[in-house]
Amino acid sequence: MRSSSGCSGRRGFFARLIDPGPVLPKDGGIFCSVCGYCMPCPYGVDIPGIFSLYNDAVAGTDPSGRKFLKVYEEDIPYLKQANHCIECGICQSQCPMSVDIPKEMRRIDELVESLKVEELRK
Repeated sequence: MRSSSGCSGRRGFFARLIDPGPVLPKDGGIFCSVCGYCMPCPYGVDIPGIFSLYNDAVAGTDPSGRKFLKVYEEDIPYLKQANHCIECGICQSQCPMSVDIPKEMRRIDELVESLKVEELRK
């Protein structure tokens, strides 16, 4: 019997308890009102859409992030995903909520990539 961590038997079970893989942060989300003032992004990133999905995910009951990853990949076209943010800062200067949008895009992209790696391990 093999576990999802690649180890067999009890060792695999305990390895997953110690290191369950990436989980969605419980940071209360991103303080974004989805007003759209950050748009249009000159590089096509769907900033309000990404923030909205992220906020829904961290407020939900999916700590593993599987549902978030699935919805993110289905609802946000590839060329509009967080990994296409070049951190130009144009959006940030327009944000009435003073969200550090480039930083949040980088953080969400890192989360998405870690969730993808975790899915590949299974």
